[in-house]
Amino acid sequence: MTSAPPRDPRLRFGLFGGARVWSDGAELALGPPKQRAMLGLLLAAGGQPVAIGQFVTVLWQDEPAATAVNQIHRYVGALRRVFEADLERRAVGRWVLPTGSGYRLAVDAGSCDLLRFRGLIAAAESALRGGAAESAVELFAQAMEVAQAPAGDEAFRELPMFVALEDERVRAAVASADAALSCGLAAEVLPGLRRVAAEHPLDETIQASVMRCLAAAGRPADALATYDRVRERLREELGSDPGPGLVDAQRAVLAQASIPGFGSALSAVRPAQLPAAPRAFAGRGDVLGVLGSGGAGVYAISGMAGVGKTSLALHWAHSRAADYPDGQLYVNLRGFDASGRAVDPGDALRDLLQSLGVTPAALPDGLEARAGMWRTLLSTRRVLVVIDNARDAQQVQPLLPGRTDSMVIVTSRNRLASLVALADATLIPLEPFSTAEAHQFLTLRLGGLRTSAAPAAAQRLCEACAGLPLALAIVAARGVANPLFPLDLLASELANSVGPLDALVGGDAEVDLREVISWSYRALQPDAMLMLGALAVHPGPDISFAAAVSLSTLPSTRARAALTALTAANLLRETTPGRYAFHDLIRRYALEQLGTDTAAPTARLIDHYVRSTRAAYLLHGRPPLVPLDPAVDGVVPEQHVSVADAVQWYLRERAVLQAIVRRAADVGAYRSVLLITLDWRPMSQNVDAPRDMLPYVHLALEAAAAVNEAMLTAECHRDAGAKFARCGDRGAAHVYYTSALDLFQQLGDLAGQANTWRNLAVTFTDDPAERVRQAERAVDLARRCGVPHVLSTVLHAHAITLRGIGQVAAAFPALFEALTLAEDNAGGANLRPWVLSEIAKIYAAAGDLANTIDFGERAITSARLQEYTAIEIEILPAYGDALLASGQPDRAAQVWQRYLTLSSNTAILDGLAREIGMPATEAVDEVRRKLANLRVGRA
Repeated sequence: MTSAPPRDPRLRFGLFGGARVWSDGAELALGPPKQRAMLGLLLAAGGQPVAIGQFVTVLWQDEPAATAVNQIHRYVGALRRVFEADLERRAVGRWVLPTGSGYRLAVDAGSCDLLRFRGLIAAAESALRGGAAESAVELFAQAMEVAQAPAGDEAFRELPMFVALEDERVRAAVASADAALSCGLAAEVLPGLRRVAAEHPLDETIQASVMRCLAAAGRPADALATYDRVRERLREELGSDPGPGLVDAQRAVLAQASIPGFGSALSAVRPAQLPAAPRAFAGRGDVLGVLGSGGAGVYAISGMAGVGKTSLALHWAHSRAADYPDGQLYVNLRGFDASGRAVDPGDALRDLLQSLGVTPAALPDGLEARAGMWRTLLSTRRVLVVIDNARDAQQVQPLLPGRTDSMVIVTSRNRLASLVALADATLIPLEPFSTAEAHQFLTLRLGGLRTSAAPAAAQRLCEACAGLPLALAIVAARGVANPLFPLDLLASELANSVGPLDALVGGDAEVDLREVISWSYRALQPDAMLMLGALAVHPGPDISFAAAVSLSTLPSTRARAALTALTAANLLRETTPGRYAFHDLIRRYALEQLGTDTAAPTARLIDHYVRSTRAAYLLHGRPPLVPLDPAVDGVVPEQHVSVADAVQWYLRERAVLQAIVRRAADVGAYRSVLLITLDWRPMSQNVDAPRDMLPYVHLALEAAAAVNEAMLTAECHRDAGAKFARCGDRGAAHVYYTSALDLFQQLGDLAGQANTWRNLAVTFTDDPAERVRQAERAVDLARRCGVPHVLSTVLHAHAITLRGIGQVAAAFPALFEALTLAEDNAGGANLRPWVLSEIAKIYAAAGDLANTIDFGERAITSARLQEYTAIEIEILPAYGDALLASGQPDRAAQVWQRYLTLSSNTAILDGLAREIGMPATEAVDEVRRKLANLRVGRA
């Protein structure tokens, strides 16, 4: 008998995740469902025969058609021609071969993923028997990469043969965990192990393996969180508690996690940062198919502005969020932002790492170091990351994980083709809607009754919008706002408009949006038109209602009505109550309407934030450094009712304020740069890491040189000295402290000199005795200047230096004088928690537990009222020590846990090294050790 010709090496068969076939890398269409199901059965047999009766039973269940056998033969013939397009009818071909009672698929490990998976598992088991555990782990990891999803199409996975295949996959995952644990390579198998475990949430064996591997990879908190999730699901769905295997795994993790010093700078966080999914989502079935049902890898969605890249990414991400148990992260890189300022990758990594629980103290400074930490943290996690609005591949590359079980979706107007080589990315070019998709989208927005009543008009609207989702959304908004307008009228208005919008940089398709936007614009009332143009100069990322009032110069009631009209027309989005954001295309259009007349609104913009920041500053009881310039007409600054309100305002506006400072520097408003950066200090010191503020220190220094105003320059140099000192740049700190002292002396400003000597004593000088002398000099200057706020501040600093040399008794008079000044003078309330905190620490140094607890509680209460997180961080360790020493271990544990939470979720700990007496990382580790020892002692 003549042997069959060799099989086509370009043909590749896949069963995991569904029956699929590729030829030369292109997926083949497999025909009708029963034909595809036949292929699945053949693949599941792994090259062994499948009887005709088995085909009939599966494909026709218990009611086989009379022609079932003939249909099977026809499906076999059709499959053969799918695999070999030029095969003659009735020819056997190379792949589907007849057997005595059925057919078999002539595949091997080179062409079939199931056989390749089995071969890798067999090789891994052989390596284990030979004592080569590390080689076995690598083989297991490769096998689990092959079997990323259950075998077969979803409709057939309950059949015994597919259940057996899934059991084979689960057993392989558990075996991979056992092998990895035996040789310290748990992190290598976690991606595949967790992928399988996510599909079997009630399988206690595999969940126990996940827990043990997470703990071995240095993630005990995640391991314990896994136990909690499984336990809750068991109780909810089965009404049972975890079995011995899972309980044993939990005990093993707890034992490991209780070792002093164990752990990292991470807190147990599960970020869920995805913005809201689009309300009306249409079409995109082909692209959703490429994204699949979840998994790992990098997917880059590209297309012109307004084509719906972000909507697609968020729709898919929300639909699969539950598949990523370690959370979902979102970052907008603003690569094509109207402000023209793309997010630096290092800044993006800072935010992403902090979202995963990295403390500011543990955050590396350099881009490469941050990228390395990011890759390390994701190597054993399963997260979904959406990177929105990227400028280019260079901006994205540092944000990509290495080998991981996570999924990354990138959106950009550029194609990002180089990501294929850099990260094996899948490119997804996104085109405007097809006619059917556009009609579906419009129907979802306008309602089926309305579009079905005027199908021709609906069609004209879709064609006029060229399938662009943003254009369709604007059209639909006009229709929704005017429910009595016939669609024919709306279509005629759009068709009769003229004047194209300029093509956007990075777009691949030519879509005219100017008239679509101007059509909505022309329908606005004059106040809304004025508001749109005025807001266009705002750099974002969002705009408060108060800022909108100042920019537009409209009275409050009219301003609110104008904003409501703009959001109704989809020309503006209300991101949270009272805060608004542009789509970048609309901002560009609004700037066009403004033309070259940007000077006046820009002046109002900057003056609004100068005055709002000054109002927040004054609530902290500090005297104004210099008067403000006369107010710009129409500006209505923010009003703050308390210190806590001012701090919350700063937290909301921090990104805006930083953008305003950059804008002011760009337009030469240098005095405004200084006023904002000097006035935001009382709020900033509670939430910002000093190193993150250095870019604004440099801008302020450049502005001071341009303004040449001695008082502002002196205070700017004093602030720069403090920032550089806290960041460890002693050379720069010395230069600017020296300059500040010289300038204050020339001005005869005793308060400025006192504050500078105070800064030197607290942040710069190393010798304890010299620090005391500098603080004493500051006190003398403060008494001579006669400003109670300044004297209270420097007395507090003097007490800190006395505590540093062990003169506890001498510190008490200074502190109680400072407390009296803070309580008896207007504006001193903000100093009170600082002084109370230091009194508590002085009593702690003197061994007076009762007063330590009393003043500690008063300091914490006062700090919380004013949202002074920095003070809490300073006092909580000593307060917890006193509680423990006084026989209150439960309260001590609560206090130390709050300290760890605050130090993980704020950016100020690394700037308090002098005040707490040790580097930030050492302080955190010390409290961790105390808490761990307390738990061990109570176990």
